[in-house]
Amino acid sequence: MPANPVAASAYAPQAEVMTFTILNVYLLLAALAVLCTWTTKAEIPRYYLLIVAFADLGHIYATYRGLGDAFWNTGEWNEMIWGNVGVSAFLHINRLATFFGLYGKL
Repeated sequence: MPANPVAASAYAPQAEVMTFTILNVYLLLAALAVLCTWTTKAEIPRYYLLIVAFADLGHIYATYRGLGDAFWNTGEWNEMIWGNVGVSAFLHINRLATFFGLYGKL
């Protein structure tokens, strides 16, 4: 059997799979954002913002599912949870504000 071409890691295989999967999704969204930004049709970036605003809610829900009842105890949150929920909520609000024209017309 050939040797594993990937160097041994200090992290669990599940953690690495999840990390690379999330990285892949973020790279996909970044590429889509670039494409949607350079289009000549105004409705495409608006719908992109709406779609990723819903994805922000999904990200917050995934954190809730992982934490269970601890989700509601914000005093016990670490930096990772604050980052997941806080950044997602911030982006959600700003994406919807942009979608509805609060910062000007797209």
